[in-house]
Amino acid sequence: MDGYLLLIGAIVIILGLFIWFVRKFGTPKATAQTLLGTYDAFEQSGLPEKDRLFKLLATRLGWMNLPHPFLRELTHRLGTKENVIGFVVLTERYGFDQKLPRLAAEENLEFAMRSIAIWLGSFGNKLQGEGQLGEAEFAQLLALRIQPNQSITILPLAVTYYMQGRYTEAVSLFERGLPLFEDFAKSSKWMEQLSLPREFGSYDEMAELGVTYKKMYEDCLRKIDAQ
Repeated sequence: MDGYLLLIGAIVIILGLFIWFVRKFGTPKATAQTLLGTYDAFEQSGLPEKDRLFKLLATRLGWMNLPHPFLRELTHRLGTKENVIGFVVLTERYGFDQKLPRLAAEENLEFAMRSIAIWLGSFGNKLQGEGQLGEAEFAQLLALRIQPNQSITILPLAVTYYMQGRYTEAVSLFERGLPLFEDFAKSSKWMEQLSLPREFGSYDEMAELGVTYKKMYEDCLRKIDAQ
């Protein structure tokens, strides 16, 4: 009996080490290929798209214990296999997946989705500041899919497009995001003591950020006119 228990214990330890090794040293490309293979298997089974995307997460180690309503809402908002796979690769690579159980336990799914979008946006802003504009765009597009009607997801992507010289795309996002930002800023003074998104900081910093956005928007219009 003792030998049997020792064997079981050894198997558990080996499995744990294997999982740790794969998560720590597995490449993003390998993760994406594994997920794509899983998706293809579900596709051949004839499952509807929304169920394929859900099962892609619900059967993945580290995600399978998350509440199903949370996973369904997340995959619904991400919308495509490319977005779902990209989201998994990004969150696992940078450790954000470790925070998902806490967010998934929230009764308010909208709060959970907004928290995820804020993380993606913040990470995109960091990459943007480092000049990694392609990677920033990828993270910011995911944030926009999860929260499509928030200035905190619309305007950072507009800035990335502006920095890439994609002025027409930037203008479209600025015109969507600036009114939302202004409405938020008007109501934020009384919220200043609350937990505002870190991207905005103080009320004065928000006002300065709003001026910066408007200048970029106006510069986009000038450059489009000059083309």
